[in-house]
Amino acid sequence: MPYSQILSRAFEITRRQPALWVFGFLVALFGGAGRGGGPSYNFNGFNGGRVPRFQGPPGFNLNLSTMLGLIAIVIGLLLVLAIIAAIVRYVAEVALIDGAARADDDEPVTVAGGLRRGWSRDAFFLFLTRLLLALPLIVVAIGIGVLVAGILAGGIGAAAATDRGVFAVLGIGLFLLVLLPTIALLILLAVVLALLGQWAAREVVLSQAGPIEAIGAAWGLARTYLKETILFGLLMWAISLGFGLLMTPLLLVAGALIIGPAFLAYQSANSLVAALVVAAPLALLALIGFAIIAGLFVAFSSTAWTLAWRHLRGISSASADLSEPIPDAGDSPVLATG
Repeated sequence: MPYSQILSRAFEITRRQPALWVFGFLVALFGGAGRGGGPSYNFNGFNGGRVPRFQGPPGFNLNLSTMLGLIAIVIGLLLVLAIIAAIVRYVAEVALIDGAARADDDEPVTVAGGLRRGWSRDAFFLFLTRLLLALPLIVVAIGIGVLVAGILAGGIGAAAATDRGVFAVLGIGLFLLVLLPTIALLILLAVVLALLGQWAAREVVLSQAGPIEAIGAAWGLARTYLKETILFGLLMWAISLGFGLLMTPLLLVAGALIIGPAFLAYQSANSLVAALVVAAPLALLALIGFAIIAGLFVAFSSTAWTLAWRHLRGISSASADLSEPIPDAGDSPVLATG
């Protein structure tokens, strides 16, 4: 596999295709969606068997049933937002993979065309493929949790039943003896599934395969080109690590720029609300800014994986001279509707 040529062409395609920047931004922004938390409340103890009331500001009265209703509404809104984020993420990922392949074939790439391509069954199939690949990790993680709980419970019980805790020591030793290899196995499984996921995603989008068929094809491709798959995965991991290290100082600076003004607002107004009012817009700007930067890297990384997949499938032009023209933004308007 011509690794350097693939990376060089991926960089050129990413640099010259602003539409891929948009798709990468959407994947970066919504790829981590689903995290969130509801408001927390403090309750007084029960008094005479009566239902406790939420103690808010003076003149503010909110009973438990109303509060539970509000919590249900918040949870429902968060669930809706998570679903919307997942839809946007997978539509954008399909558009990103398809756009990289089109650019490699010297075809125009537009945002409108990419979104039309992404709004298809491939986005749903890609979601199902990721879900199926995650199931083994979930099962193994649950197994590890049960194993850890069992060993800890046995160790605690043995420690309580013996004066010197001999069985507790043996339990801890057994715990480490079993847990460490299991964690190593879990990490190895996660790496294998991540590599399969890269090939499977291209099988879904570019070969129009269903989830099961895509995973099977990805397994066959990885098994046939095992060395190339491992080496390219290590190469992309090293590049991702380097990008993460470069982003770390920016994250620290952004954190200081958010926490500093928020702390000053809190000190001057002696109000947590004032601190949140100052911190919220700054945090939003930082989130968008980092999503833009991360989106460029996501676009490059996805393009590189797409070119590598096409090369292994024998349809890649990555080995061509890099002076070969790549359709530029001037030749294909990013916001074209056709």
